[in-house]
Amino acid sequence: MIKASKYLRYIKSNGWVIFFSEVARLLINKIRALFYRRIFLTKLGSISTSSYIRGLSNIYIGSNFSSGKNLWLEAIIQANGVTHEPKIEIGKNVSLSNDVHISAINYIRIADDVLIGSRVYIGDHNHGNYHENSQEGSSKIPPFKRLLFSKGAIKIGNRVWIGDGVIVTGGISIEDGAVIAANTVVTKNVPRNAIFAGVPGKVIGFYE
Repeated sequence: MIKASKYLRYIKSNGWVIFFSEVARLLINKIRALFYRRIFLTKLGSISTSSYIRGLSNIYIGSNFSSGKNLWLEAIIQANGVTHEPKIEIGKNVSLSNDVHISAINYIRIADDVLIGSRVYIGDHNHGNYHENSQEGSSKIPPFKRLLFSKGAIKIGNRVWIGDGVIVTGGISIEDGAVIAANTVVTKNVPRNAIFAGVPGKVIGFYE
């Protein structure tokens, strides 16, 4: 009875069209999450119904994977008429919090027992190449039309902890056991068991 009155209040406030649109959205999200579980066949711990996964054939997920809300996981095979050969590999016992975005045109490897906080972006590419005199990074081209450019793979080792709001860029390696502090921008390699913080990030200590 409580649930029924809750739905009736929602319909009264928003109308029948909005109500049925919301029901349809929830059903689609639920079906999509079930589809992801079946595709990966990896004894997934949990995957949010609001997840978006693109490039399924180029993504590999190990057992006991879990994610919070709004996971965005994409291996971009084609963009702006250019074909890429991306690969994303995620090991065992990897746990992601809400609003994590992982995007590859090259290669991203996340090893075992990794914990990733909320609002984290891990991407091996940019819209344009700004490190050389390249037409790909021309200011005369709208950003969304600039060719995707990768500085290299991202490799994240075992037992790494990545805090909330972290950005990890291409061409770097985070070694086993590293701790990345909240809101850090990772633009260079992180040593084993390092505590890494700042914008841009740097080593501020080590632990055993």
